[in-house]
Amino acid sequence: MIQDHNTQADLGKHTYWLGMNHFGDLTNEELNKRLHCLLPDSDNVTRDNMIMFKSSENLQIPDSMDWRTKGGVTKVKDQVGPGGWFWASMD
Repeated sequence: MIQDHNTQADLGKHTYWLGMNHFGDLTNEELNKRLHCLLPDSDNVTRDNMIMFKSSENLQIPDSMDWRTKGGVTKVKDQVGPGGWFWASMD
């Protein structure tokens, strides 16, 4: 699957390439069992415990952004911590 995709990417059919990591050999069932703690329990989600993002009315968003030129593209990383938590960051 990865090789097929990357061959197609080399031919211009995709704009990204895939790589193998330590999750790549897991079945969907194994992956779901391992990462289940990352999925919120939708029964417990309410308006009171959701975080809503409101953008500025004057926000200027570019039509496109090449994160490669900004140093924002890195190799695949495991962002899952020991307790099942994960993080995201944006500057």
